[in-house]
Amino acid sequence: MLKKILLFALILGIGWLLLRLWRRVPRGAQATELSVRDLQRGLRAGESWVVVDVRGAAEFNDDLGHIHDARHVPLEALAVRIKDCAPSATQAIALVCRTGSRARQAQRVLGRLGYQHACVVRGGMQEWVAAQLPVVRGG
Repeated sequence: MLKKILLFALILGIGWLLLRLWRRVPRGAQATELSVRDLQRGLRAGESWVVVDVRGAAEFNDDLGHIHDARHVPLEALAVRIKDCAPSATQAIALVCRTGSRARQAQRVLGRLGYQHACVVRGGMQEWVAAQLPVVRGG
């Protein structure tokens, strides 16, 4: 009888832990793409997105600017540096570039590394700016 109670408690504890982990993943993180509006709403709501901008240094600081608190990790350095900004493979990551092309490449790289919730920001910074969302310009 005691073994059954302990087994039940163990199963209940594992279920509770899985539910808590599932709730920590932002709602849009199950998708492979994310609109700029959905990302902006999630960031404002305090969802745990890590925004990773995979453009080169000159582009990151150009006239389009970048999203506030975005981590700058150029595509060519992503595989080596991703652990610096997203140490957990379950972290929700929003990948952004100029238009979305390099972000899709970055998504494939992260998928091969085991990252489960890497989403491409559809339209990239061009779409973000066109939607008149806030940006940081300059270094």
